[in-house]
Amino acid sequence: MGYHRADDGGATMIWPFGRRQRKIRDARREYRAAGQQLRASSQRWNLFGRRNRAIRRASRRYEDAQVRLRSLGVIEEAGVYPRNWASLRRSVYARDRHRCTRCGRKGGRRLALHAHHVKPLSRGGANTLDNLTTLCSACHRQVHARR
Repeated sequence: MGYHRADDGGATMIWPFGRRQRKIRDARREYRAAGQQLRASSQRWNLFGRRNRAIRRASRRYEDAQVRLRSLGVIEEAGVYPRNWASLRRSVYARDRHRCTRCGRKGGRRLALHAHHVKPLSRGGANTLDNLTTLCSACHRQVHARR
C-alpha cells in the first residue's frame, strides 16, 4: 500500500493493483485443495465404512474456503460445473430449440452449441435456466471478445 501526492498537496492512499485478484486466486486455490482433501477423505471413509476426524476436518476446511470465496464476491468458481450441469444444458438447448439465440442457426454435427451465461458467474450470475442461453461457437466467441 502506498500514497500518492495530489496536486493540492494532499495524500491519497493507493491500493496495490491486483490485490483483490490475488485474494480471489488464493481463496480458489484453498477451495480446490480443501475439496481434493475432502474427496480423498470421503473415499477412505467409503473403503473403511466409518466416519473419522479427518473427514470432519476436511469438510470444515472446505466449507470455510467456500465462505471465504463468497465473502470475496465469487459466488461460484469458474470452471467448476454443478452436478446437474448436463441436464441443465440440455434443458436450455431444448428451450431454445437447438438454435443459436443470436444468429438463429441450428446446431448439429457441423455447428457446436454452447450454453452461455447471460450474467457471468464472476459477476454474481447463477447456473439457472433464466441466466443461460444457447449460442453457436462463433457467436459465443464474439460475445466474449467484446467483454
